[in-house]
Amino acid sequence: MKDKATVRLLRLIDFKGVAAYPVIVHSKKLKDSLIEILLTDPDVLLEVRAIQPMDAAVDGDDLVLHTRSTWIADLLRENGVFQEMKRHSLTGHYINQIE
Repeated sequence: MKDKATVRLLRLIDFKGVAAYPVIVHSKKLKDSLIEILLTDPDVLLEVRAIQPMDAAVDGDDLVLHTRSTWIADLLRENGVFQEMKRHSLTGHYINQIE
């Protein structure tokens, strides 16, 4: 259900202001499978905030989402917003607490 909502949001905003990349994690379960999706467009974020107040999913002024879905990864690639190089997560302090 969360992945469907993520895809709907990405399509709604036409992938504008989106960056996605695999993240470096400590968890063996999440290694090589966790993708961070970053929404940075201020206009989109204003609209999202109007619909739903944001809390822990927000890092500064950006909205941070995560998925392990390979079909979402493929969709992000098809729309030219997926970067293949692994990066540290903007919410690494949170995702690396979970084993």
